[in-house]
Amino acid sequence: MARTSDPHAATVKAWETRGRALSGTGSNPTQIRDRVYKREQWDGQERTFDGSVSDRDVRQFTKERFGREMSQEDLADLAGAPPGSEVQIDLAVGGGWDKDTVGVTVTFPDGAGDCYRILDPSGGRGNAMTIWNQDMTVHSGRAQKGIGAAILELQVDSAAKHGFEQIKVTAVGKPGTVVSGYNAWARVGFESDDPVKGPDGPIGLNALMSQPGGAAWWRANGQSFFGTFNLHPGSTSMRVFEEYRRLKREQMRASDLTRLRPGQG
Repeated sequence: MARTSDPHAATVKAWETRGRALSGTGSNPTQIRDRVYKREQWDGQERTFDGSVSDRDVRQFTKERFGREMSQEDLADLAGAPPGSEVQIDLAVGGGWDKDTVGVTVTFPDGAGDCYRILDPSGGRGNAMTIWNQDMTVHSGRAQKGIGAAILELQVDSAAKHGFEQIKVTAVGKPGTVVSGYNAWARVGFESDDPVKGPDGPIGLNALMSQPGGAAWWRANGQSFFGTFNLHPGSTSMRVFEEYRRLKREQMRASDLTRLRPGQG
């Protein structure tokens, strides 16, 4: 029987009512990432690769295993590597992973943090090209500057370009600790693979976050979860992330206006 309605429509509508319609932003979404990197003085820096594999080997491996040729720089984009990062690429990862996978280790510039990604052409044999966000650390003081969101933005834009269908994450942490992945990933559109514990019982994470007071409840009561970001155009994940980016752009414009007022630094 054909599905006659979108089960996520109410969730998307609730997110959109938090501000103006998504189409009315009037600016390029990538300005968030570019401005964050410029503020960090990373803009214009070149990434460095450790040399363990050549760009030629990367191109050949990805063409054979992923069905499309990708360069070292492409893989760094898919991992969300900021300008100036040190990047290590491991072909045929092993260690329990399928031999077709690629591992990408990124050390952010200026000691800002690091991350590790697995690029998987089969999504653990679910037959969906997948990025597994295995680990990410953003050191104290950088998360508040938007580094984590800028990294995810680069991933999302690059993943869609290269035909990836989803990003998977283990979002760890809990309220009152320095580990806040459970909240950070939820805010940008990751859906829990299983219902999470909400104030009124089990519920999908996107649905909870879209409810009045839901985001605040999750921040104060949430828990670790396995999550997925759906990269298909029009998905709940993509639309929630676009709304998140729109709100970030407005915050940046407000911050710029504050700095430009007479008598302000």
